[in-house]
Amino acid sequence: MKNNVTMDDIAREVGVSAITVSRAFKRLPYVDEQTRDKIFKIAREKGYIPKLRGMKKDNDRIALIIDSFWSSHEAKIINAIMKELIRRNIIYEVIPGRYMDTVTEDNFRAAMVLSFLDKASEKRYAALSRRMPAVSLKNRKGVKNIICTDFKQSIHDTVLYLHGMGHRRIAMIYNSPETINVHSALAGYRQGVAETGCDIDDDLLQENTSHLQTLFEVIAKTMKQKPTALILPGEEYIAKALYCLDILDVKVPADLSMISFEHPNVSEFMAPPQTTILQDYETIARIAVDSVMAMDGIPSEDNFKYLVPAKLIKRKSVANLTE
Repeated sequence: MKNNVTMDDIAREVGVSAITVSRAFKRLPYVDEQTRDKIFKIAREKGYIPKLRGMKKDNDRIALIIDSFWSSHEAKIINAIMKELIRRNIIYEVIPGRYMDTVTEDNFRAAMVLSFLDKASEKRYAALSRRMPAVSLKNRKGVKNIICTDFKQSIHDTVLYLHGMGHRRIAMIYNSPETINVHSALAGYRQGVAETGCDIDDDLLQENTSHLQTLFEVIAKTMKQKPTALILPGEEYIAKALYCLDILDVKVPADLSMISFEHPNVSEFMAPPQTTILQDYETIARIAVDSVMAMDGIPSEDNFKYLVPAKLIKRKSVANLTE
């Protein structure tokens, strides 16, 4: 059923001029944040999608939709995506996640999304992917067209490597299990432990809930379980974890082997140089751009998911207990 809501309707409801509504959707200056957010809220409620004459449709124009806060992992994805778009001479525009509703087929060929702060963001993405080509660079439940690292495979292979080095009590610290990535990592850990016959002990799995505990407290609690190896959840934890272990007088790898995610230009210069899981951001970026360009301006009816393998970089933070 056709939606007959117009820009004038939105303007009347908000109490501004139609020109102000148009400027808000075009992301032009001179519209304050409070007014802009109110315009978008009313537009969502009424199911209004703008058709803006002042924004030229460009077959190679891509919307990169991101949040204002980036983790180290997200920053690397964004960097890889931008490099790939520039390499292909594709014009892109960075759009804040809260303005996702302004991205339409009239002003962009496709969208790549790394913006899921809440359930509302997921609903906005669902609407976006129905009206135009879009891919998600985060693995979220119920979200379609996902391209990301295969965290299950990554952690599974890490457990197998540690087992091959003689480790039987392998611990893992993980972030809040609200995301699919964390669920996948936990599944990979449990699968690897079961396959290798390593010690199955739930106390070897510890959640790093930073709002309740410090990383030091989590590591101290983990060490009470007498693990011989520890898998850390992200690249930003390396230096902090080594600092905590030093306070606890735990030496790596003499007392505890450690594997984390690769932090370029940092992991290899730690003491000791860290064995890490390297995510293939370049392949993620290439597949993401290939996918949206292949849709040729038409939303995908299929729900696809590409899980990109990671690889292990072996350095000196893992002791060989078989020698």
